[in-house]
Amino acid sequence: MNAPTVQLPFAIIDAFTDRAFAGNPAAVFADFEEREAAAMQGIATRIGLAETVFTMPSTAATLRARYFTPREELAMAGHPSIALAHDLCERSVVEIGTTITLETKAGIIPISIGLRGERVDYTMQQRPPEFGTVWDRREIAAALGLRAADLTVPPQIVSTGNPMLLVPLSDADALARIHPDRDRLFARADGAFVAVHCFCRDDDAPFAFVCRNIGPPGDLPEDAATGSGIGPMAAFVFANRHISHPTFLVSQGTHIGRPSEIAVHILGTPDAIEGIRVGGSAVTSLRASLTL
Repeated sequence: MNAPTVQLPFAIIDAFTDRAFAGNPAAVFADFEEREAAAMQGIATRIGLAETVFTMPSTAATLRARYFTPREELAMAGHPSIALAHDLCERSVVEIGTTITLETKAGIIPISIGLRGERVDYTMQQRPPEFGTVWDRREIAAALGLRAADLTVPPQIVSTGNPMLLVPLSDADALARIHPDRDRLFARADGAFVAVHCFCRDDDAPFAFVCRNIGPPGDLPEDAATGSGIGPMAAFVFANRHISHPTFLVSQGTHIGRPSEIAVHILGTPDAIEGIRVGGSAVTSLRASLTL
């Protein structure tokens, strides 16, 4: 006799874009009956997107959210949180003009849902940054296939929920020349950072910065829009006074054919950052069921 099958409905939602098949796709499993982490990890690996998010009831927030890459569980993640809020709004679980909260392993994350012109925007608030270890410029440059001179300052780990190794680059040419050796890039990470976030100033208005996010071996090589990388990057450039305005736009994903637009607003002053708001639009590209 065949074992009974289970149908798990899910959506694939492109975050940080207002058109399908751009931005960063995330799989959203809503109202998920909690299972062992290994089961959720297996589903995320099978789906194969940069991140998959599972929601379940919470006594501390609107929902509890758990985030998985094809390789590991993350404490939080940006674009799946935006995708999750869009899914709730599209299914009329929440209304425009409200704020939901997500219970994550990185703490409670508020997400506001509002209108920007005629489109719905979703904005998550990340916690104040933690500035960590500075890494060797030559070592990281070589692992990225770049020259040490392409890096404007030494890389540094910064976290607003997930630790990112930030790599400020001199110009768009250096950003385009990245050819990473991911084994070498993550050889000494040992959990100190989950991804490498490279960025430079962008002369293509209306964007202030353009970036690329390189994942570890076992995950996708490059992410199309990384909310949990944009937050630390925003804190870094504001704290180091590389930008004076707390509100700006960031471009990501153009190097892999998934253009994304991420809006940033920094709370506080360069010397006392109180939080980072990261937001954008989202579009549902698929609703289906997974058979287990």
